[in-house]
Amino acid sequence: MMEYLAGRKVEVVVVGSVAMLAWVALSYYWWWRSSEAARVKNFVRSHSSSDGSLPSPMPALPRWCGFIGGHTLVMQPGETVWQLEGWAKEFGGDYELYLAGNKVTVVSGLSDIRRILTLRPSKFKRGIVTNQTKWASEQVGVQSSLFFEEGKTWGRSRRLISPNLNGHNVAAMLPIIAKVGERFCGKLGDKADAREVVTSRDSFARFTHDIVALAAFGVDVGAITATEEEPCPSFDAIERITSALISLMGKPAEILKWKYLPMVPWVRETKQHSRRLENVIQGAVNAVRADAKLADANLGDSAAEGDVGIGGTMLRKIIGATNGSANSSDRMLFNERELMHQANGLFVAATETTALTLCWCMYYLTKNPKAALRCRAEALKVAPESDGMVSTAEQLKRLRFCAAVFKEALRLRTPAPRLSFTCTEDFTMKSGRVLKKGTAVLTLNRAVGISEDFFTRGDEFVPERWISSEREKALSEKQSTWIGKGGISHEEEAFLSMGHGPRICPGQDMAKAEGAIIIAAICARFDLSLAPGQADPPEEYSSFTCGPKEFNMILTRTAKDE
Repeated sequence: MMEYLAGRKVEVVVVGSVAMLAWVALSYYWWWRSSEAARVKNFVRSHSSSDGSLPSPMPALPRWCGFIGGHTLVMQPGETVWQLEGWAKEFGGDYELYLAGNKVTVVSGLSDIRRILTLRPSKFKRGIVTNQTKWASEQVGVQSSLFFEEGKTWGRSRRLISPNLNGHNVAAMLPIIAKVGERFCGKLGDKADAREVVTSRDSFARFTHDIVALAAFGVDVGAITATEEEPCPSFDAIERITSALISLMGKPAEILKWKYLPMVPWVRETKQHSRRLENVIQGAVNAVRADAKLADANLGDSAAEGDVGIGGTMLRKIIGATNGSANSSDRMLFNERELMHQANGLFVAATETTALTLCWCMYYLTKNPKAALRCRAEALKVAPESDGMVSTAEQLKRLRFCAAVFKEALRLRTPAPRLSFTCTEDFTMKSGRVLKKGTAVLTLNRAVGISEDFFTRGDEFVPERWISSEREKALSEKQSTWIGKGGISHEEEAFLSMGHGPRICPGQDMAKAEGAIIIAAICARFDLSLAPGQADPPEEYSSFTCGPKEFNMILTRTAKDE
């Protein structure tokens, strides 16, 4: 009996102790939540803190909880960009987050963002988010390339690749873009005739993939015309790689599978697709090298100029790049491994980002039929013989409104709305606050681009704002919530969708050309409308890029094409 009572006494003590600890923990948590809520509320009301520190949103757990502390559990997968931009509005500027045990300063001021972008890579290097993307990319076979490199390695790659994507060289690619555009419009015409829904993300990704393959690598992979019976290995590989990237960026369980369960089907299949993409790129490299040798032997180096076949591709120029000297000892050639890595990165990046922007272009045109009709009129005026399909630099210059549509969609819905950096030395912000060496920084590039401080009617689709002679009239048609200096606010410096400074997007000229050309061709040949059941606006999903989760539309041939 005594032993039983002694055992019960021990149980009571243990249960009581656990209950006491739970009560203390819950009391502390209640006090902590109350104090944090009061701190956030006070800052939102007064826009200042008692200790001069930056504001911080309401965290889920105290920051000393390590990886899950601070705001880690607050961030919603797929909605992080909207959360970041919403907090910038709530606090009226910069603020701090605590993510996975790291303090992150979120910067939303235009002057500070432009200075940060200008000072990289000397004073700012890639940050936490970008390093996570780099790790995930390397896991799925997209090794370090121009988009992830730092220091002298990045400088060398930039000098070899960027000149081949400037306006002059893109002009030589226009016949290829038009060729792929005709194929793409033919496919869209088949869907229009059958009254089939056009799945825009997949369709535009195939369009941009074929352009990159043919214009940059000299290989016609046929993603647009691929079927289930005759698939496109390179496109299927990139789709699988992109899907794996999204999983590895936001799902810890998938990371564990990748590391420790290599026989899980999606892990095994992703690695197989990665090898298939490498095989396609290696085949292109071999073909270009063989063609370059033949061209050099028969016609000399000048034969490549303006050629739209394999001999004139960007890949051939990269392989034959020199440092301004004919001496072979001065060549800055990539070795075989570097060349494969750079080609792989270009293939993946160029396929995804332009396609996402084109999806948004189509959405805004379905919602603004007057803009679509103006694109049609402009396209048929510039290229009447080819049903609006532009193929020369002179014609492209005349697609002013179509180019404005692409740029406006890019301003509103850039695929890269935020960038991640780490300070390599102390940095003084415009406010006088000093970011210490090693500080993690997130810049909200899109938040600046849609701000009423810099663009009147900043959250509205007004492509005329990019045509100086039409800007004031177009922006004055509707009352704005904010009128900048001089009545109309239009700060071109706030357009950061392509980045800024030394690491501005190297493919921006090619992306703009693709966008204007295919917008003109589609509007010239089809009427656009939302597909039944399509969300309006489309749900936006953010991972390593940002774009519509899905966007489906219905195309109808214009009267002259029926």
